[in-house]
Amino acid sequence: MLGRGSDENRPDATNRVDRINLLHGSVSSVPSMTLPRRRRRRPSVAATDGHLLVVGGDNGL
Repeated sequence: MLGRGSDENRPDATNRVDRINLLHGSVSSVPSMTLPRRRRRRPSVAATDGHLLVVGGDNGL
């Protein structure tokens, strides 16, 4: 599972992405989101075939 996010207008908005391994209870950093979509909010999320997919959203512009 990958997770991270916030509201673009909040001071804690970030481009950081973390990989969360629920089976092993570990968290590791993966490459950050890059321009032009460096900070996202309100994405669509779906779980399928053991994977969590996070797509879309907006950057508040």
